[in-house]
Amino acid sequence: MPRTITDDELTQVRTKNPGARILSVVPEDSADGTPGDDYVFKAGTKADYLRYKQLIRQSMAGGSGAGQEATLYARGLCVWPSPEAFDELREAFPALAEELGQTLLEKARGGLEVREGKR
Repeated sequence: MPRTITDDELTQVRTKNPGARILSVVPEDSADGTPGDDYVFKAGTKADYLRYKQLIRQSMAGGSGAGQEATLYARGLCVWPSPEAFDELREAFPALAEELGQTLLEKARGGLEVREGKR
């Protein structure tokens, strides 16, 4: 049975973490609206993004955590059900945990993109 956040729980989470977003893990090729396991992530801050960039620099220097930067970014933002529940997902489905992190990093762009000027 999918683990979904209730409306009351979501209200509590968003009271503490305005801008929190739900990402659901569902079976591949499932129809829209298929219930899945919910994970709620607080909005990333500049400090969260800078920690992510620091992880990249550390991994380039041969440090631990290489290749897990996006996953660790997501873990740091996970507020429901818990970072430990996210760890369980990461152990069982590491590529899925990374995809959650990549999705959150894309959202950190705020829906904006960089374009070259025409002049």
